[in-house]
This record gives sequence, C-alpha cells and structure tokens, in this order.
Amino acid sequence: MISLLLFTACSPQDATITDGQMFSWLALNSSKIFIDESLPFLEDLSDTDKYAKDLTISMYECSGREVGDDGYLAAQDGFNHTAGDDCADIDAISFENHKFIQDDSFYLLQQPITPWRTEALINGEGHLQLTVHQELPNGEDFRFNFVIDPDFSPISCTTNDAGLPQVEWVDGSDWVYQWSMEEEGHQIYYLNAGAYQINPSDTDDSWFLTTDWNSGFAHSKFSSEEFYAMPTSYGNYDEDNGGDDFMFIDNRNAPDYEAYDNAVAQLESDAETWSTELAMYGGANIDGTPAFSHKVESNNWRPVNNSNAGLDGWAEAHSSWVRLSNDSDISDGGTAKGDFQILYTADESNSQLLVKGSFDIPELKADYWAYSMLEDDKRVEYETEFCGGALLGE
Repeated sequence: MISLLLFTACSPQDATITDGQMFSWLALNSSKIFIDESLPFLEDLSDTDKYAKDLTISMYECSGREVGDDGYLAAQDGFNHTAGDDCADIDAISFENHKFIQDDSFYLLQQPITPWRTEALINGEGHLQLTVHQELPNGEDFRFNFVIDPDFSPISCTTNDAGLPQVEWVDGSDWVYQWSMEEEGHQIYYLNAGAYQINPSDTDDSWFLTTDWNSGFAHSKFSSEEFYAMPTSYGNYDEDNGGDDFMFIDNRNAPDYEAYDNAVAQLESDAETWSTELAMYGGANIDGTPAFSHKVESNNWRPVNNSNAGLDGWAEAHSSWVRLSNDSDISDGGTAKGDFQILYTADESNSQLLVKGSFDIPELKADYWAYSMLEDDKRVEYETEFCGGALLGE
C-alpha cells in the first residue's frame, strides 16, 4: 500500500486530457535532439518494437538539399517522404511563421496525447498552470505546459473631471470579454507573451507588449529540445523585420473605418490560407481533417488615437490560445475545464511543435510554496494603495 501511494504521489493525474493530439516537426540539421542523439529510433523506423503503434512518422525534405548532400533526409521504406517536386505546395507557403519547413529537413511525429502525468495548480500569482507529460521512445519524456491569468484585464490609473484618481480599462473595455464574444460558453486567453510589433516608421524598432498586457505563456520540452509558444502576430514579418504589418489605419487623424474593416476581412481570408498551409501541406491534420487554425482579432473596439504605438488600429493573428468554460472556478478547490491549441517554436533550432485538446481539472490546488507578490507586499508595508484606492467602475 505504501509503495502504491508513493507511486501515485510521484505521478499525479490532476487533469483529464481528451481529443489530444501532438504534431512535432523535428529539424534534422539544427535540433538538439539529433545533436544529443536522444531519439535514435528515428534512424531505423523498420524496428517497430521501439515505438508505440499510435505514433505516426513522416519525413519532409524540402530544404533544397538533394540526395548525397550533407544533411539530406533519406526516405525509409513504408513511410511518407515528401521531397523534390512534391514540395511545390510547401515551397509556396506564404506565412513567414510557417516557412520553417523550407529551412531544414524534418521528421514529423504525430500521436494522440495520452499523458502518464498531469499537474494542475494555481501558482503564486493566482494564475492557472497545467503541465502534461507524454512518454516518448528511448525512455524520453515530452512535456508541455501553459499558464494563463484568469483575472486578466489590463487597467490604468487616470484622473476624472474633478482631478481625483480613477481606474479605467486600457482602451476602454475588458479585453477578455471582447476576445470571447464569439467563443460560445468560453473565455479565451491568448498566449501572447513575447509578442511584438515592428514600428511602421522604423523597421529596426520593435515594440514588445508590456507585461501587464500578457494574458498567457507556454513552454515545452520535447526530449532534449526546449520550445516556447508562438505569440501573437502583428504582421507577416520575415527574419529581417520586413513584410506586411497588420496596422490598417493609414490616417489616424481621420480614420477610414470601412477600409479598416475590408483589410481585416482580407486578413481573415489570408489566415484561412495560412492555416491550410500548415494543416494540409505541413501535415497538421488527422486523416485529412485540419488540426490547426488561426484566429484573427480586429481590435476594432479600441478607440483610435494619433499614435501608431498601442493596439488600436492594429489587427492580430493568433496561433496559440487556451479557452476556459464559463463555469470554471479558478480557486483553491475549484474546477476548470476548457480546450487549447498551442503552436510552439524551438528556442535554438528550426523545430516546431503543435498540441491541441481539451482538459478537465476536477479539483484545483493552490501552490502553498509560492512566494507572495513583492509589489503587493510593499503596498501593504507602505500603505500605498493602487491609484489612491480607487476601484474600477467607481
């Protein structure tokens, strides 16, 4: 009994994952996995005893390498191998974030997510954190996690007509409410940490979102390789910061809202094409059914001012998000359920990773070992209330 309890304690199952799928594009010539040789089963796929039956493997050699070149990924009998003339659709990919398939030789691993361990908690900042572990061949582990702020609602301290402190929503409304208007019983949290805009007037100048505007973050480790969630896109930027941005207001002193709406509609159409590029040409599909999509936010509810900085006048395309059902209770002992789609990009290689699925957490636990928030502690210590004690809506 003691041994069983110890084993259970070491492998908690805090969440149930359903309809989970994993797609991992592993870059042969840049991934740490191949440098470390941590997944040697890939070298000879004919030995099917070395990997699970539900693990589907295919190969992409669309990097321009030819047979005999260093780094060329050769075909293996019985496995799909895209190369040569079959790369035409991949060569035509138009969204910069998806062109990674053109830059290296790839093994694509696809598998249902059947975790051997899940860990869910409310961290010291009051954010929901879920980590999922999946077994890999050769004794390796794949884990991914996400963190979202269930109370995300950027606010600012201003003054009212009487000169008294006043708390307002940034851009005049609750962001999650605006994002979730078409989410049917869910609230959506975009994993936008690390997102940036390129200054339209100076492409050497990047504007990163302030921390208070970050609603979520995600990290993953696939064997020996680290990944981070692909954040919000504010333009179809290339590696040199060139390309089209999604700022659709040309004259901020006299905004043309009809032109803005038309530009957003075109972006939505483009995003459908970009989704198809990764889902159907890049392999992120299940028996021909796409397993990946983009979401587009118009931001047309934000008042347009005369500065290009900020999110007003900019549309955005998303690859990574978490949705919480409206009946979730993010508190100690509460419950949470929802779904997720997260596209990760490798920290040091051309690899990418996609996970999607639904989760159900029957009982949340607070992290009692977490540190308290320093800002909150100092406000109490020095009796300094935010915005002079003013509250939102007063």
